Amino acid sequence: MTDKTSRLLPGLIAAAITFLVFLPALSGGFVNWDDQRYVYENTLIRSIDLEFLKTIFSTIQVSNFHPLTMLSYAVDFALWGENPFGYHLENVILHAINTFFAGWLAVRLVEARGNRNHISAFIAGLTTALLFGLHPMHVESVAWISEKKDVLSGLFFILSLLAYLRYHRNRSFSSYALCFAFFILSLLSKPMAVTLPAVLLIIDMYPLERHSKEGFGRMLLEKIPFFFASMLIAVVTVIAQSGSGALRSLETDPLGLRVLTAFRGFIFYLVKLIFPTGLAPYYPHPLEQSITNYQYWGAIVIFVAITAAAVYAFKKGKAAFPGAWAFFVVTLLPVIGIIQVGRQAAADRYIYIPAIALFVLIGGALA
Repeated sequence: MTDKTSRLLPGLIAAAITFLVFLPALSGGFVNWDDQRYVYENTLIRSIDLEFLKTIFSTIQVSNFHPLTMLSYAVDFALWGENPFGYHLENVILHAINTFFAGWLAVRLVEARGNRNHISAFIAGLTTALLFGLHPMHVESVAWISEKKDVLSGLFFILSLLAYLRYHRNRSFSSYALCFAFFILSLLSKPMAVTLPAVLLIIDMYPLERHSKEGFGRMLLEKIPFFFASMLIAVVTVIAQSGSGALRSLETDPLGLRVLTAFRGFIFYLVKLIFPTGLAPYYPHPLEQSITNYQYWGAIVIFVAITAAAVYAFKKGKAAFPGAWAFFVVTLLPVIGIIQVGRQAAADRYIYIPAIALFVLIGGALA
């Protein structure tokens, strides 16, 4: 098996299987849960002209600043009108492409640890890609037309990570610029991508181990433009959601309750990823919102135990698990409940990118 085969074939196999598995989504229609705001009652996307471009890049749409997503809906409307088939088709295609790149990312991360065994790379890539493509928690992001922002932002998020790994190998400005460009496109698709600069630092620590070779100074200096862009989009998003009424006030949801919700959320998502049963489009908060509820104190105990185990493993020089756990926690932070948007306690769509950490960890372990 050649280098190119071991890198590309796992993702291609998984992408083809994923596309076939998601074919039933093509027969779905619109739903009256945001689809009307994004597509079939949205007069803004009916034409693409300078006024449209000015509007989507200067105003808030559907409580968010995601102009690239709105532009994609306008292109879809020009192609498909109000036929939901085309919108579903594009979501499925984007998810299949993301599945391919998730496999490629796993291969590159395994290779970054110095493992050049083609069979190991193939196993890591195929396992990661299949888990990413077929996991039931990703159905919401793919089969719901309004969540196109997930698959679109996810595409550029993964591409940015791949470009960064390339930059690490060749240290060329073009690779760095490509990484940043993909990051901006991801941000303009969904603001949840604000965590990518922190993810790059995690990858610096493991598997690249740049902190021991180059020191933290250069690592942090390289990320300044990324953090600046993240902060800018974060501020715009908070203002947008606050102005639209989507942002919950501290009077409605006190800070203490938000912290409890966050701890419960981390473990909720982890459990659902491992045992994806009882999935639903809406997860309410527990009736008893108090530290006395085992769902809260139990989650805190488990979170602290996992974090302590990760720290211990890192000190022992085994950084794969700590790196995956850090990736998982960091990428969930924008939607974990500290800044509460909407009434839900959790949502399957929020795990689209964070799940990659667990899948790569499993793929790398098998490899």
